[in-house]
Amino acid sequence: MAEIRSEIGKNLRRLREERGITREVFCNDENELTVRQLVRIENGESLPSLKKLEYIAKVLGISVSNIVDHDKVVLPSRYLELKYLVIHFMTYGDEERIRLKEAYFDEIYESYFEDLPEEEQVAIEAIEAALNVFSTEKAEYGENLIEEYFEQLMAKNKFSQNDLLIIKLFLFKCLAGAKDKKDAMILVDKMIATKDSFDKTSLYIITRNLIAMTSILYQDEDYERLRPYIDELDKLVKETQYFQQQPGIDMMKGTYAFYVEKDIEKAKVYYNQAMICAHSFGELDLENKIKKEMEKHLKKIKWT
Repeated sequence: MAEIRSEIGKNLRRLREERGITREVFCNDENELTVRQLVRIENGESLPSLKKLEYIAKVLGISVSNIVDHDKVVLPSRYLELKYLVIHFMTYGDEERIRLKEAYFDEIYESYFEDLPEEEQVAIEAIEAALNVFSTEKAEYGENLIEEYFEQLMAKNKFSQNDLLIIKLFLFKCLAGAKDKKDAMILVDKMIATKDSFDKTSLYIITRNLIAMTSILYQDEDYERLRPYIDELDKLVKETQYFQQQPGIDMMKGTYAFYVEKDIEKAKVYYNQAMICAHSFGELDLENKIKKEMEKHLKKIKWT
């Protein structure tokens, strides 16, 4: 794989310099490719994804095959299967589920990680860091990714799938008390504004990010701000058919009913719907957690 990285880097640098294009001009607004990424690719330090190669070829006015053999940058099917699993598999904080998800990461690192394009490596690191922050409630995981990409995210108006994964990491760090909720809301609001341009997997990540945003507001008892995020979640679940998110959404609806609408009976209906839904999915731990949250709110309201 080092030979392929070197081949791509040398070819790219030669072709760019022959055309008299500086790195800054080549990368334009850096939405598709940053100068830092271009330097690493040209030095043979990282392998570009096929998407980045297509962008590079377009700027140079050539085909990807003039830079490298297309087959050399196709991702292995088993890796793509594992990536799907680490994105979609939900742990609910359950130790056995966390161990299973960690086993997927172990296979990725042992069999594929070193030979992956940089974009894929960043994706895996962001997903794993988010899991570690969530499962340990320690915010230090993945801080290098936030340091490198946060300013870019705040400046962007359109996000890539990797951006969504790094936003998810940032949101989990907010839940751990390490990042600013206002910045989280800015990122999530921009994410919502551009959601119509995403594929189904990206829409799933957006759904999970919205769940995380409502969790931040829930944790801070900032219940009045829940409504727009709940409404977006309703739309997304209907569009994507990711009904496993419904228990969490119904729980947030119930919380909103408790504290903003001041309607205890309506709140209980939503919480009971959430428990029934979790039970139907076989998520008994989640069902018990929702029940405990409802009892906590009822007790709190009773004494206020």
